Amino acid sequence: MNSKFTFAIMAMLAIFLASCNDDSDNNGSVTVSGTLMKGPPDPNTMVKGYIQNSVGEYTELVIQTKTTDYAGSFTANVEVANLGPTLLRSDPAQFWDEISGLQLGGLQLETMVDTSISTDIGFGVCGHLTTRRIQTLMGTMSFTDAKAQAESELL
Repeated sequence: MNSKFTFAIMAMLAIFLASCNDDSDNNGSVTVSGTLMKGPPDPNTMVKGYIQNSVGEYTELVIQTKTTDYAGSFTANVEVANLGPTLLRSDPAQFWDEISGLQLGGLQLETMVDTSISTDIGFGVCGHLTTRRIQTLMGTMSFTDAKAQAESELL
């Protein structure tokens, strides 16, 4: 074999192996961030995430954090072992109605996300409307397929 070709193969192999290195600064956790989207919510609205079992029931609290501003921003660290289909739920909160300018109280939003695929989450009315349908469909199909079907049925 040509020595230049061998050197090129060895260099590519070294780069590949270095990129597979599992040493990371997150200590087995991933930062999940997102936005609670329904009018500007009051800051400090609680956002909780529950890991889903195979039939769409939430079983364990894996995210518990609060929004930090009127944009509804939140962040949380999730252990890698708990990544996967997750039910996100906001506590009932005060929201501003964008049209009337009035404050609405007691609105709770939910959405289903797969935190192993996306760690940047936005949840609002569309996600809320599909949550129960996704949970029902998860009894017969994967989360990804259930979410795609529920969203196509809504739209």
